[in-house]
Amino acid sequence: MYGVTLIVVVALLGGIVAYIGDQVGRRVGRRRLSLYGLRPRYTSMIVTVVTGILIAGTTLVVLAVVSSDVRTALFSMRQLQDTLARTQVELADTIQKSRAQQALADRLAHDIRLKSAEVDRLEARLVQVEKERQAAAVELARVRGEMEKVRAAAQKAEAAYQVAQKDLDQQAGRLRQLRQQAKDLEGQVAQLTHTKTLLQKQVQALEGTLNVQLFGNVAFRAGEPVASTVLAGGRPLAQVRQDILQFLRGPANQEAVQRGAAYQGHETVFIVDQSSLDQAAQAVSEGHGKFVVRAVSLYNSLAGNPVTIQLRTFPNRLIFHSGEEIVWEVVPASQSGDSLQTAFLRLLGEANERAVQLGMATGPGGITGQVSWQDTLMAISQARQLGGEVRVSLVAGQDIWSAEGPLVARWKVQPVALGKPGQP
Repeated sequence: MYGVTLIVVVALLGGIVAYIGDQVGRRVGRRRLSLYGLRPRYTSMIVTVVTGILIAGTTLVVLAVVSSDVRTALFSMRQLQDTLARTQVELADTIQKSRAQQALADRLAHDIRLKSAEVDRLEARLVQVEKERQAAAVELARVRGEMEKVRAAAQKAEAAYQVAQKDLDQQAGRLRQLRQQAKDLEGQVAQLTHTKTLLQKQVQALEGTLNVQLFGNVAFRAGEPVASTVLAGGRPLAQVRQDILQFLRGPANQEAVQRGAAYQGHETVFIVDQSSLDQAAQAVSEGHGKFVVRAVSLYNSLAGNPVTIQLRTFPNRLIFHSGEEIVWEVVPASQSGDSLQTAFLRLLGEANERAVQLGMATGPGGITGQVSWQDTLMAISQARQLGGEVRVSLVAGQDIWSAEGPLVARWKVQPVALGKPGQP
């Protein structure tokens, strides 16, 4: 709005000055005035030029008076240009600094975000540490309570230790007595071992004499196992049959020969029931797992004669659990030493017969049981110490499978008051 007003003023002023100059020029022309002796025509031209000069000067003077911007443009243009140049340089420098400050501000903002996140993590950790501190304080209180209890228990233990020390001294004396008794028992064990050997020889001699008296010189009685072997099932019939024949020609034949059987002109001393051979081979072939194949004498066989046998098969199965009682008997412990030993040997024989009846594989001489003679002597000694009537039992020392002998067993001796007849 200021510029429009200025233009209007300048236009009006120029018009007024032009009008005045025109009037002056007309008057000069009509009067034909002469300036400094010049012709009127030239005088009129000079007046016109002077009028134009006055118009321009007046315009500039009026503009300079009216507008400070015009005065600045007329008299301070160079200064303005220098100032503008400096300002532009300063502006560029300011822009560059502003960009640097912005980059720095961005980095600081990023650092602030990182620090804020770190502060959040530290605050969370502080909360967790505070919880842990509180938990530790609770645990410390609990531990202190436990320590008090431990201290009290330690005091009691110290008192108990003093009592135990006295008992220990007493037990040391008792131990010396027991060691002396152990030495005495070792001597008795050696004597009993010698006695056992003599008794076994006497029993064998008596069995031989009894067999001769009852049956003549009998090698095998009717129904008596001759020998047994263990075969794997689930194989071809021909292969199983061949294994059975090899068993009869080998271990079984050797056992029978040692017992006095003979069969002149034949490979073995056996007369085999063929139907039982076929049935045994088929049962093993069609079965799974292990099988006990046993050769059993069908009739009383005298020494020097062949043995007629029948083959029987028993699948492998668990016949006694570990700790299970196999046989038992109430024995008077006050009877003589030989009678007491005979009772133990009788129980061992009954256990052997029961295992054989359940299908367990037998070793040489039809023996299945395996009981430590030392254990037997200790059991006899325990029975004597208890006195009166005792319940003597033979229990399985481990799980016993029919095809995975021997029958590992151990003795168990109890007063009748603790183990009445008919009770485990």
